[in-house]
Amino acid sequence: MKNALLLLLLAISVASCSSLQVFHMEVLMPAYVMAPPGMDRVLIADHSCAQPDYLGHKLMIRNVVVGDTTFCTDSLSEKIVESIVFYLGKADFYHSFEVLHRDSVYKKSDDEMDCVRSVPLTSEERGVLTKGQDADLLFSLDRVLVQTVTNVHPYGTLFRSTRDVRVNTVWRVYDIKADTLISQFQYSDSLYWERFGQNVRRALAQLPEPASTIGEIGDVVAENISKCLGPYWEKVKWEYYTTGSYRMKIAADLVHNESMKEAAALWQIQYKKGRGKSVFRAAVNMMMSEVFFGRPLEALNWGIRAKSYVAEHPSYASEYDRQLLKFYMEEIQTRLMEQEKLKIYFGGNLN
Repeated sequence: MKNALLLLLLAISVASCSSLQVFHMEVLMPAYVMAPPGMDRVLIADHSCAQPDYLGHKLMIRNVVVGDTTFCTDSLSEKIVESIVFYLGKADFYHSFEVLHRDSVYKKSDDEMDCVRSVPLTSEERGVLTKGQDADLLFSLDRVLVQTVTNVHPYGTLFRSTRDVRVNTVWRVYDIKADTLISQFQYSDSLYWERFGQNVRRALAQLPEPASTIGEIGDVVAENISKCLGPYWEKVKWEYYTTGSYRMKIAADLVHNESMKEAAALWQIQYKKGRGKSVFRAAVNMMMSEVFFGRPLEALNWGIRAKSYVAEHPSYASEYDRQLLKFYMEEIQTRLMEQEKLKIYFGGNLN
């Protein structure tokens, strides 16, 4: 009897899980910097100061600082700028990019602590840099500061070595024609390496040479910074219902075959002609389809319909169903605010 009950509970659990599947889609997100519409030609200037190799890098053994290490980061700013051009170009919002490297932008100084500061370009300097440039916006990279902590400590019968890398950058964005500052921000990121060895020396030797990690560091930092400088596509996942009627099952197959429009047509029919739980499920699925097609206001309206239906028929939605609906309603409301920001970029037209 107990075995039969256990099998029954297991079957119910599996059936509940199998009624939902996950759909992955990409949605367009606004950036931190709100550039006016039509300003899609970018000039990127590396105005950062080179950091001395010995500055900002600690070596620890058993969590006690024992000395300094060196890390040549001279090429990091170039790698960051190069990768930012790649990621912004991939997003396909800006039309063109021009790059001014550090040697042609930064005026060398004898003060080695200049790398810590983030002095902005003067109006005169901006005028010189942008003269003759076919660009609307100037992205000025005014600081790249790297700090590392390398640590070795016992780990069972071995020694564990780690390297924490923290990168801080400062950016300023200018309207070239108006010669005005649009935005300024700083962005910090971190990376982490871990290795093991039989003793302190071997554990340290297992860590990658700092110079070999410049490319990876620059790429990671740039990918995240690019989301501050321009609209970007972000992957999101959405749970949708696949059972409740033959229409729901057919619609699920259509989703698998990338036929969202046809699936949405079946969900609308199910909402109008169905009964019981399938009506609620069809409404929730319609929320997903409207988000997919970039219509968050319509998605919110479907959420309101689903909520009203459950209020009239409480037994047709489990607690999980209610929480899922609540979560998606909040997500869609956030999406509506994001859409208003996106309209600034595209002059009110998101079609």
